[in-house]
Amino acid sequence: MTITTGPPAAETATRAGYAAGMRRLADILDEHPEVPVPVDGHLGPLVITFTGENAVAKMTAASAVIPCEWTPLFRRGSHGVMLALEGRLDGLRIHLTRYLGDEDDSLAEYATGHVAELHEVALAAHASVTGRTAA
Repeated sequence: MTITTGPPAAETATRAGYAAGMRRLADILDEHPEVPVPVDGHLGPLVITFTGENAVAKMTAASAVIPCEWTPLFRRGSHGVMLALEGRLDGLRIHLTRYLGDEDDSLAEYATGHVAELHEVALAAHASVTGRTAA
Protein backbone atom coordinates (compact mmCIF):
# COMPACT_ATOMS: atom_id res chain seq x y z
CA MET A 1 0.00 0.00 0.00
CA THR A 2 1.34 3.43 -0.97
CA ILE A 3 0.36 6.47 1.05
CA THR A 4 0.86 9.75 -0.74
CA THR A 5 1.10 13.05 1.08
CA GLY A 6 1.43 16.48 -0.44
CA PRO A 7 0.16 17.76 -3.76
CA PRO A 8 -0.40 15.46 -6.74
CA ALA A 9 2.47 15.14 -9.23
CA ALA A 10 0.65 17.23 -11.86
CA GLU A 11 0.23 20.12 -9.41
CA THR A 12 3.89 19.86 -8.39
CA ALA A 13 4.99 19.95 -12.06
CA THR A 14 2.72 22.94 -12.75
CA ARG A 15 4.11 24.79 -9.73
CA ALA A 16 7.72 24.03 -10.71
CA GLY A 17 7.15 25.11 -14.33
CA TYR A 18 5.43 28.33 -13.26
CA ALA A 19 8.19 29.22 -10.78
CA ALA A 20 10.89 28.52 -13.40
CA GLY A 21 9.06 30.71 -15.91
CA MET A 22 8.74 33.54 -13.39
CA ARG A 23 12.49 33.37 -12.61
CA ARG A 24 13.32 33.45 -16.35
CA LEU A 25 10.95 36.36 -16.92
CA ALA A 26 12.58 38.25 -14.01
CA ASP A 27 16.00 37.69 -15.60
CA ILE A 28 14.70 38.88 -18.97
CA LEU A 29 13.21 42.03 -17.41
CA ASP A 30 16.54 42.75 -15.67
CA GLU A 31 18.60 42.21 -18.83
CA HIS A 32 16.35 43.62 -21.57
CA PRO A 33 14.86 47.08 -21.01
CA GLU A 34 13.07 46.78 -24.36
CA VAL A 35 10.70 44.24 -22.74
CA PRO A 36 8.00 46.20 -20.87
CA VAL A 37 6.99 45.43 -17.31
CA PRO A 38 3.87 43.20 -17.31
CA VAL A 39 0.60 44.84 -16.26
CA ASP A 40 -0.14 42.06 -13.75
CA GLY A 41 1.79 42.85 -10.62
CA HIS A 42 2.60 46.42 -11.70
CA LEU A 43 -0.45 48.46 -12.78
CA GLY A 44 -2.75 45.79 -11.40
CA PRO A 45 -2.05 43.12 -8.82
CA LEU A 46 -0.78 39.62 -9.45
CA VAL A 47 -3.75 37.65 -8.09
CA ILE A 48 -3.28 34.41 -6.18
CA THR A 49 -6.68 32.79 -5.66
CA PHE A 50 -7.51 30.33 -2.88
CA THR A 51 -10.34 27.83 -3.35
CA GLY A 52 -11.85 24.83 -1.64
CA GLU A 53 -11.97 23.87 1.98
CA ASN A 54 -9.92 25.94 4.42
CA ALA A 55 -9.27 28.62 1.79
CA VAL A 56 -9.00 31.39 4.40
CA ALA A 57 -6.59 29.27 6.45
CA LYS A 58 -4.51 28.72 3.30
CA MET A 59 -4.50 32.50 2.69
CA THR A 60 -3.34 32.97 6.27
CA ALA A 61 -0.46 30.53 5.78
CA ALA A 62 0.56 32.15 2.50
CA SER A 63 0.48 35.65 3.98
CA ALA A 64 2.83 34.53 6.73
CA VAL A 65 5.57 33.49 4.28
CA ILE A 66 5.32 36.40 1.81
CA PRO A 67 7.17 39.36 3.36
CA CYS A 68 4.57 42.08 2.76
CA GLU A 69 2.64 44.52 4.85
CA TRP A 70 -0.88 43.26 4.13
CA THR A 71 -4.11 45.24 3.91
CA PRO A 72 -7.39 43.29 4.11
CA LEU A 73 -10.05 44.00 1.47
CA PHE A 74 -13.72 43.10 1.14
CA ARG A 75 -15.59 43.78 -2.09
CA ARG A 76 -18.93 42.92 -3.60
CA GLY A 77 -18.99 42.84 -7.38
CA SER A 78 -20.24 41.07 -10.47
CA HIS A 79 -18.46 37.85 -9.44
CA GLY A 80 -19.85 37.90 -5.91
CA VAL A 81 -18.13 38.58 -2.63
CA MET A 82 -14.33 38.77 -2.51
CA LEU A 83 -12.01 38.65 0.47
CA ALA A 84 -8.42 39.64 -0.20
CA LEU A 85 -5.14 40.61 1.34
CA GLU A 86 -3.32 43.26 -0.66
CA GLY A 87 0.45 43.65 -0.39
CA ARG A 88 3.57 44.73 -2.21
CA LEU A 89 6.66 42.54 -2.54
CA ASP A 90 9.28 45.10 -3.53
CA GLY A 91 7.79 46.44 -6.79
CA LEU A 92 5.28 43.60 -7.26
CA ARG A 93 1.65 44.17 -6.26
CA ILE A 94 0.02 41.00 -4.90
CA HIS A 95 -3.55 40.07 -3.95
CA LEU A 96 -4.25 36.90 -2.02
CA THR A 97 -7.92 36.35 -2.89
CA ARG A 98 -10.87 34.19 -1.90
CA TYR A 99 -14.11 34.52 -3.91
CA LEU A 100 -17.16 33.51 -1.92
CA GLY A 101 -19.71 33.32 -4.74
CA ASP A 102 -22.89 35.16 -5.60
CA GLU A 103 -23.88 38.21 -3.67
CA ASP A 104 -26.35 37.69 -0.87
CA ASP A 105 -26.70 38.85 2.71
CA SER A 106 -25.42 35.63 4.29
CA LEU A 107 -22.18 35.83 2.26
CA ALA A 108 -21.79 39.50 3.12
CA GLU A 109 -22.12 38.68 6.82
CA TYR A 110 -19.61 35.82 6.43
CA ALA A 111 -17.17 38.06 4.59
CA THR A 112 -17.55 40.91 7.05
CA GLY A 113 -16.63 38.53 9.87
CA HIS A 114 -13.59 37.32 7.95
CA VAL A 115 -12.31 40.84 7.22
CA ALA A 116 -11.57 41.26 10.92
CA GLU A 117 -9.87 37.84 10.89
CA LEU A 118 -7.83 38.78 7.81
CA HIS A 119 -6.81 42.06 9.43
CA GLU A 120 -5.41 40.08 12.37
CA VAL A 121 -3.67 37.78 9.87
CA ALA A 122 -2.17 40.81 8.12
CA LEU A 123 -0.85 42.21 11.39
CA ALA A 124 0.60 38.85 12.44
CA ALA A 125 2.25 38.33 9.05
CA HIS A 126 3.78 41.81 9.21
CA ALA A 127 5.15 41.11 12.70
CA SER A 128 6.61 37.75 11.65
CA VAL A 129 8.36 39.27 8.64
CA THR A 130 9.65 42.48 10.22
CA GLY A 131 10.06 41.40 13.82
CA ARG A 132 7.88 44.33 14.91
CA THR A 133 4.20 45.12 15.05
CA ALA A 134 2.51 47.36 12.49
CA ALA A 135 1.48 50.83 13.58
